Amino acid sequence: MIIVSCKSEKKKTAPTTAFDTGRLFIESRLKGDFKSAEAVLLNDNENLNYLNKEKQRYSSLSDVEKNGFKNSNYTIREIKEPNDSTCIINYEDDFKKIASSILLIRKQQHWLVDFKYTFNNKDS
Repeated sequence: MIIVSCKSEKKKTAPTTAFDTGRLFIESRLKGDFKSAEAVLLNDNENLNYLNKEKQRYSSLSDVEKNGFKNSNYTIREIKEPNDSTCIINYEDDFKKIASSILLIRKQQHWLVDFKYTFNNKDS
């Protein structure tokens, strides 16, 4: 008798809406999953630099803080859709109560996070 065990891997599907893309980015960032966050990032040098700084900041946190963020929820405060190709999500994490904003841009039928908006926007 041969017994075969297969580990079923859930295949992640790419988000199809601005809201789903934003949620994926926010959740990945809180959990320290920067690979998933990068997968929905608008690929330019400034965004990659900001994401790398976030990785460094996150890695310097204590284990207690990392766990706090990983177990944190977040509240979406506002969603703005200035046009059919941009969306701004204002949110706050429940751990440190830090308000932030992300800008999503539709490029070639995919929604991507323009992370530099988070740091350059006066309202975030």
